[in-house]
Amino acid sequence: MSKVRLPSNILMKVLSVRQLKGALVEDDTGSRFIVDDVYGEIVDLVDERYGCEGVRPYTRTRFDERSFVTIEIDSVNYEHHKSTLDELLARELISQPIRDLVLKLSWTPISPEICPTILSESDLKLCLVWSNFSSWRNTKLSKVSDLEDFMKPSEANRLASARQAEIAAKYYYEKLGCSVADISISQIGDFEERWRDFDLLVNEHPVDVKNSRRSFTNHDAYVEHTIPRFKTERVSGQEVSIAGVLSEYVSNDMGMDERKPCLILGQANVSDFRKLYSWMRSRFGELLDLRGIWKPKFVAGWAFEYPIEHYPGRNSAISTISETLHHCISAGLKPADIPRWLLTLTDDSTLVQQLGLNETELRLWADLRSLERAVGLSRPSLYCYVIGYMLEGLTARKSPDKVLHLLSNAIFPDGLASGGARPVGLQDSLEYIGNLLRMLSIVFNEILRRKEVFTTFKITHPHILSGMRSDGNWLTLYAYCGGWRRDPVLVKCGASPLYLGRHRNCAACGHLICSECGFCSQACSDSEARGDE
Repeated sequence: MSKVRLPSNILMKVLSVRQLKGALVEDDTGSRFIVDDVYGEIVDLVDERYGCEGVRPYTRTRFDERSFVTIEIDSVNYEHHKSTLDELLARELISQPIRDLVLKLSWTPISPEICPTILSESDLKLCLVWSNFSSWRNTKLSKVSDLEDFMKPSEANRLASARQAEIAAKYYYEKLGCSVADISISQIGDFEERWRDFDLLVNEHPVDVKNSRRSFTNHDAYVEHTIPRFKTERVSGQEVSIAGVLSEYVSNDMGMDERKPCLILGQANVSDFRKLYSWMRSRFGELLDLRGIWKPKFVAGWAFEYPIEHYPGRNSAISTISETLHHCISAGLKPADIPRWLLTLTDDSTLVQQLGLNETELRLWADLRSLERAVGLSRPSLYCYVIGYMLEGLTARKSPDKVLHLLSNAIFPDGLASGGARPVGLQDSLEYIGNLLRMLSIVFNEILRRKEVFTTFKITHPHILSGMRSDGNWLTLYAYCGGWRRDPVLVKCGASPLYLGRHRNCAACGHLICSECGFCSQACSDSEARGDE
């Protein structure tokens, strides 16, 4: 028998071509596995017997890019594949600096999913203040359900969820090493009036925390996020940033005394959106009307981005991209093995030419570099650019699949093959950009199938895109459901997204019909009839 020690990601590549069936594998923790004879994938060895019946699928994600494994195979099989293994090992060792670079680009010291502490009596009294209960000072409270003596259970849950979101945001910023003051709690202390403008003071910058609860229909979506008009801090005139938090939907009978995880979506401010609107208008002109992309009372999940403290090594890693890639090429790495999305983060035109980008790829690269210089590459800027670029391809009658492939390779590691949670190395846990790309590809394939022609498009809401057909009529291409569900309880539906190619358009109003509740639009008589059914 021969033993070979390899980086685990090489093993993944070997497995993909079924070259090591039957091999024993041991990782650095001492866990032993076997390459399944049928599927060529790793399965756990639950006892010491080789080829035992007690095996279960092995989760590939446990092999990260820094780990090593030892493979034990018979000598004949090893000699047969030695040249392949040697070639893979040489290539992977040359590209190791790139993997180190990618890890540094995306590494963050904290998960955005936070479990806040159970609400204290002060927190519960703050909820009473929010409900305009005047005798809160003399009220004894020990748990969330106590609030139901003064308000409806649904309101108690909503307010408790909002306070938990503030606590989660405070904890998140503190874990990033920021100095954080809880201004919101001062509402029960009569000490100051700054709570009227913002909730937290983060490194002396005012931050307003806005909570949304997950949609009843789609756990990864929300359609309500109450945002007052953007505030200006009264004393200094500083702009107030919005921190978005997504919390669990809680029904009346579930209570909230237990800790519920909150997902920090990031932060947003109106100045960045004004810059983004200006750049998009300059780039795509009259093709896309973006006036509905920002609503004063609603900030979509894709509009948030994490602060730079979330990625402590990102800026320094970006500064070394050009040098790292040139080094790997000089060491013998083939241009085809250079991740194309890394080029999106560098202005090195020599490197871009060396990798042989075609004319279409060069224009896309130039676009993204222009976006970076004007606004920055972020979840909202990439999201908006994807919409504009895909619409431009649609009007030019380009293949949606080819446009999808081009964009995904420029934005995501391994395209969308490994998911869409890391656009240009940024964290996007709910895959807003990846899901947008997939959805638009389906929408545009459906438009081509119908042989429809569109002349212009408009975003009337952060979650609604419509297109004007050649006959002058507007058609909704994607949207969210603004209707209500009656079962098991009366609750806003919030199904999202609804889109062409999956959902029908209403013959009466042209809006998309929700498959969950039958809603299309408020004023449509057909919508009420479907809801009754």
